[in-house]
Amino acid sequence: MMKFSIKKFNKNRLLITFVAVRKMIPVFDYYGLMIGFEETAQLPIQIIGERNGLRTQLELEFKAGRLQDVRLIKKGLDAHDQTLLMAIVEANSSELIKAWLNVFLYQLPVNTELLTQKF
Repeated sequence: MMKFSIKKFNKNRLLITFVAVRKMIPVFDYYGLMIGFEETAQLPIQIIGERNGLRTQLELEFKAGRLQDVRLIKKGLDAHDQTLLMAIVEANSSELIKAWLNVFLYQLPVNTELLTQKF
């Protein structure tokens, strides 16, 4: 998917900027905050939080087969949404890992789950 913006310099000149945006596989929807991963497999597992075109990227770090840490890789969301994203990923990490395995290992579809509990 490509996003583009057009800026007008003067009557005869336009600047068109194209940016490639990778499609996200959503696993959770928390009141418009979409949480999932990109449609291409990546290791370590990278989780994306997206709202209104802004994205934050997290990485799941494992040690001895257990989730050790959730690290912030790329900021994009505002501070409130970023805090929510971290809380949701930490509380639902096993479900996110299971969804990642279903998509990339077993080639199964994932249905987006609507989260309504408070974080």
